[in-house]
Parts: sequence; C-alpha cells; structure tokens
Amino acid sequence: MDIWKNVKQTNSCWYWIGELNDKGYGRIQVNGERFSAHDFFYETFIGPIPNGLELDHTCRVRNCVNPSHLEPVTHSENVKRAWAIRIKNTPNCPHGHPYDKKNLYIFKQKKTGKSWRMCRRCRANNQMRYRANHRKGRAEYKLT
Repeated sequence: MDIWKNVKQTNSCWYWIGELNDKGYGRIQVNGERFSAHDFFYETFIGPIPNGLELDHTCRVRNCVNPSHLEPVTHSENVKRAWAIRIKNTPNCPHGHPYDKKNLYIFKQKKTGKSWRMCRRCRANNQMRYRANHRKGRAEYKLT
C-alpha cells in the first residue's frame, strides 16, 4: 500500500488529503482495518502511543500527519491546549461581542497565575441577572 499518495508534504506539515472524518482528522484503511491517519503515521515512524495517552497536533492542523508535529499527552492536557489556542485566537466572545480594549476584562488567578478573558458587556449582563434574581429571591423570602 502506498501511504504517500494521500500525503501532501510541505516544509512543515504533511497534509493528509485522503478521507477525513467529520472533525477534519485523516482516516486510513490498512488491511481492511480503519485508523486515524495521524496515529498510523506516529506509530509507523516513532513507535507505539503510550497507554492512556492520545496524540496532540502541536502544529494545530488536524489533518497533519507529520510525526514530529504529534505529541502523546493525556486527554485533559489535549483539551486544555485546544481551549487555550481557541480562546487566544477568538476575536469575539461567545455572544459575538468584540474583544477590544474597551470590552475586554482579564481575570488573573493569584494562586496559580492563570488568566482568562471575559467580555465586559457579558460580565455586566451576568451581574445584573444575578442581582435581579438574588433580590427577587430575598423579596419572596420576606413575604412568606
């Protein structure tokens, strides 16, 4: 089987141009068995993926099969990395408000040093909703 017919090599990434799954990861069939293309290339050129670990694309390109761009990590580490990149590169909050200088609030946790972004508009809306519900709850409590 010629595995290279579905690979487009560049100076950095090796793009899998064959079948992709619904999330954009390459799929390969070898001897009637289907595998993730990046898993297949890692195991072919580097070795087995350690038990309990999964491959993280350090290049952030889902259809890349370059083994030097794949790192075995825990699932939780893989998710953390994905969220960190997604948040860093997202110009708007989940509600569509822009993360500009006027609308960006950065929280920094003192103990761990971790920081995250929040839209000032959404934060204000959340606080107003919380206060309204809190007042409503106290008023109902006083009535009974």
